[in-house]
Order: sequence, then C-alpha cells, then structure tokens
Amino acid sequence: MGLFDRVLGKNKKQDGERHTQVSFDDNSPGGHDIFISYSTRDKDIADAVCHLLEQNGHECWIAPRNIKSGENYAPQINDAIKSARLFVLIYSRNAQESNFVKNEVGIAYQNGIALLPFMIDESLPEDDFKIYLKNIHWISAFPDVENHFEELVLTVEQLSKPSEIQTASLPAYQQDHIHIIYSTRDKQIADRVCYDLEQNGFRCWIAPRDILAGKNYAIQLNDSIKNASLALLIFSKHSMESEFANNEVSVAFENNVPIISFKIDDHMPEGNMSFYLTFQNWLEAYPDPERVLPTLVEDVGKLLDLRKSESDLKVLNDKSSLNECIDEIKNMDFARFRTMHDNRHLGGVKIFISYSEHDAGLAEEMCRGFEALNAQCWFKDRDYMGGDASQIIHAIDESDLMIVIYSGHSKDSGFVASEVNIAFKEEIPIFAFAIDESELDGNLKFFLENKQWINAYPDCHAKSQQLFSDCLKLLGTEQSSGEADDSSLLKKPFKAYKGDEPFIFISYAHRDAQLVFSEIRRFHDEGYPIWYDQGLTPGQEWDDEIALALIGCSLLVVFISKNSMASKNVHDEIKMALNRDIDIVPIYLEKTELPPALELRLSTKQAIRKYNYDSDDYLSDCFKAFDKAGIPKIDFNDD
Repeated sequence: MGLFDRVLGKNKKQDGERHTQVSFDDNSPGGHDIFISYSTRDKDIADAVCHLLEQNGHECWIAPRNIKSGENYAPQINDAIKSARLFVLIYSRNAQESNFVKNEVGIAYQNGIALLPFMIDESLPEDDFKIYLKNIHWISAFPDVENHFEELVLTVEQLSKPSEIQTASLPAYQQDHIHIIYSTRDKQIADRVCYDLEQNGFRCWIAPRDILAGKNYAIQLNDSIKNASLALLIFSKHSMESEFANNEVSVAFENNVPIISFKIDDHMPEGNMSFYLTFQNWLEAYPDPERVLPTLVEDVGKLLDLRKSESDLKVLNDKSSLNECIDEIKNMDFARFRTMHDNRHLGGVKIFISYSEHDAGLAEEMCRGFEALNAQCWFKDRDYMGGDASQIIHAIDESDLMIVIYSGHSKDSGFVASEVNIAFKEEIPIFAFAIDESELDGNLKFFLENKQWINAYPDCHAKSQQLFSDCLKLLGTEQSSGEADDSSLLKKPFKAYKGDEPFIFISYAHRDAQLVFSEIRRFHDEGYPIWYDQGLTPGQEWDDEIALALIGCSLLVVFISKNSMASKNVHDEIKMALNRDIDIVPIYLEKTELPPALELRLSTKQAIRKYNYDSDDYLSDCFKAFDKAGIPKIDFNDD
C-alpha cells in the first residue's frame, strides 16, 4: 500500500460521514487558499498532503488535477500561485533538480506569497533555492514524513488565514513574555532554563519552538524581542561567537528591552557584546548553572515586577525646555556668532553627541550648530548603521570631545551609559548639557559627577550659546591671548611615559595644546618616549609632579610661541633644565621674540623653526636631534 492510500485509509470518516477523495479529473475548485508545488517524483507525498489539507477545510491547487484541459498550462500555474495565500513546497532533492518547481517557487517569492517548505529528505537548499528560502523556517519531516503531517496541518491553520493570525494570541507577540537568546551549542541549558521559568508561571519565547514555519524567522525574532518584557541571554563563549545571538542582543539593547545574562562559562564579554552588556544585569552561573537556576527564576520575577512598577509610575519630563533649546539653536546666526568670537572655528575637531532617542531633535540641532562652526559631528540617528557597536566605539575613540545631553530620558538610556563609559575610559573630554532637573544618579553619576556641566534648565537661551562659546574657547583656532590657558578638557593623544628609559620632557603653553598635541603624537608614533603635562587629579601638586619628571628626563623639547613666552611655567621649566645641564631642543611654532634673559641662554641651542619647514624635513630634523640626545625608540604596543 502506497503512502497516499495509507493516509487516505487513516483519514476516512467513520459512522457514515462523507469522505472526499482527491479527484484527478476534476477541474479547478471554486477558489483556493494553498498552492502545492512538488516534483513528479514526489507525487505520492504531494497527493497525501493535498488530501489532508482539504480534509481540514483548505482548498488546494495542485497539478495536474487543477489544470484545465485544452488550455496552456503555464499561465494557469502562474495565476494559481499569485492568487494563493500560501505556497506549500514539498522540498527534496527531486524538487531541487526540477525546473518546474524552481520556477514556481520563484513566482511565489517575487509576488510575496508566504512560503512553507515541507522537507521530506535531508537535502539542503542550493542555487536559487538558497535565495528563495533564506530566513524561511521550514518543517523538517525527514526521515518519518507521516509523523509530521499533523504539524503541517497545524502550521497551515496558522499561516493560511492572515486575518486570524493578526489577532491570535501567539507567544511571539504577547506583551508579557521573556525572549531567550542562546547559541545552538548551548541548547540543552537554554531549554532547561525555559522549562524552569515556564514551570514557575513565566511565558517564554524560544527558538526554534516558537518560530512559525513558512514565515521569515528573522522578522519573528525581531518582533518577539521588541515586544518582550525581558531578554534572557545564555551567555558563553558560544553565544559571543554566534551571529544570531549578537544580533538579538543588539535588537534588545536598541529597543530598551532589559537584558539579564545567565553566565555559564568563564568567558567575559568582548567586542559588540561588551558594549551592549556593560550595564545590564548579570547572574554568575559558572561552574554550576543547575544550582543557580532557582536564583535566576527569582531574579527574573523581581526584574519584571520592577519594570512594571517603573512603567506604571514613570512620568515623562516636561518638553518645554527641550523645545526651547531646539528653537534657540535653530535660530542662532552662526556666521555672526563666529564674528563675535574673533572668527574662531572648530575646523578638524571631532565631536561625539551622546543622547537618548527622546532628545534626538536637540542632538540633531546641536550637531548642525557644531558643523556650522566647521566641526565634524557624529550623530547616531544619521551616522549609525545599526547592529554593530564597533561603529560607535570607533567614533568615540576618534573624537576630541563628547557632549552628553543629560535628561530624565538619557539617564535611563543604555546607549548613553555605554557611550559615556567608553569616553571615560579613553580619557576623552566630556561636557554634560542638562536640559531638565533630573537628578544625576546611577552609572552616569560615577562618570559625569566631576565633569564640566552646563545646566540649560530653565534658561536655555543663554546656556545654548554658552555651550558653543565654551567649545570655541577650548578647541577653536585663532585663540586670543586673553583666553584661559586650560587644556584639561582636551583629548590627550597618549599616556605620558613612565619607565626607566631616557625620555623627552615637553614644555609648552596650554593655549597651544591643540597644536602641540598633534606634534607630539607624531613623535610618539615614531617610538620616542614622551612625558607631557596631562592634567592631574584633585589634590595632586603640579609643581612636584612636573619637577620630578623634568629632573628625570634626558631631553627638554620646548615649543616656542608668543603664548609660551608669556607663560611663567614654561620659563621655569627652561631655567631648571639649563641649571641641570639637560639638553634642550627649542621648536618654534611661529616667529617669536624671546625675552633677553632666555635669548642669551638659548642662543647656543640648535633651534628648529617649524614655520620655515615642510613637514618631512621638519620631522627629520626633530628625529635627528632626539637621536643625538640618546633618546631610544620604544614599541608602544599597549597604547
């Protein structure tokens, strides 16, 4: 007995109920929901599938039964596919090799018809089928096809009636569920975690169990995560290496879905995972995950309760101050503003703006303002392609300044917390621009408490102008002698040398910091050990720190300019080096007249007048002077 006959026998109606046989000389039914595509070598299974689906109320179109005799069959097949709600593909090696099947699948794919592959052998999609079936979840019926017929019927029930699917209470789209993220290599522990949570009354979404066959599984994953109350990551070396796990964590993070990491081995987050998980919830389950499962269940309950209470009580901040700041910056005349500030600009300066999505309008206008002053501004809504945190990490690392728009929204933002954390670690200067009265707390309190603040609330008119003025004073070119000589907020090009090798001490005026930093960066990149004034923490004595470094150096390089010749500190450093017979190389940034006492004492030193050189010759002479003074080159692998 063939498969079709066995299925027919199993499904005959008892007690006199009517049974409908598949009629092969019948023309097209009055309408159809499902188009069945198959290779003629798999006809027995295709007929059985058609019979089962029609027994369950689904009208099917199947060749050759529904092809009208005497008419061209190709247009009939084409029309039947386009008018179907669902395309059931009996997939096998035979189907893979059939040009008819390939054409039919192509028509369904191009017309957006839902595809449901029913795989009856172990063949995997190749060639065009790889494109057509990419991201489509299928029913794997091999090796016991008959045992998967019930699954096929149930799946068709869900897929073939769109109006019902949209209103169905499927776990993937319910508001109160936990989305479980894991690597397939950790499936055993993921399944156990899911089981324990569901035994304790929590609703979980886990792949592949909750993925509907025939629908794009990537879309289903995204929908589940975006609507989840919590994302639970089974964290391990495997999940770190999993493209799927990384993408799911990214989607959760970008949609502000809380993430709890159940750590089942001794690996630590790296790359994208490090950015996304820095301030998320962690539960250390290594080396005995089984023992920690009760704690996980308890913590999940607490987090969901906390999330619900925060949602119930959360009141959004008044938008009046935000809108006032946006309007103020929109209406600023930046050409006139530059004239008022001695035509200074921010040419070449890179600024990273960190903000909550709720404050994106202000961030956009702020970015526009900085770019009007010739800065290069990184704005997430414009410059971030999504899904890869390395873009953000690189942008922060390349920045000269970070501006944090601080509000009740940003203090709860995972993006802001992770971005500020990176800037803090990389010693990138940070301005905080507060637009409401939200108290500084949580992770941001640690990073921002001692940074420079501009409180724009409630007077955004004056404070918006102050932000741009302060940045021009700090980072702008053509600075005047009356400006504050504070370089403490400039991004430091590298860490000052600390070690036993002969090193170079850099003497400079803080008003020249931006230019000097770019020069000593080139010295450092060549391998020369450099000590320079980076700024000290509160309570440290500048004089002792500088004196100790100067006493220990083998060469003093002093950058000569009008600013440095007006600096008492630079004068003291030169005099101390002269008194201790420390070699000195003066580098002139501009034509500068020296005070008589310094002119006399430096006249015997070979000076390098940078303003008279091209870049290559200038650097060559600098390096010759350093080598002559016995300064070694060092491999700075850790910088």
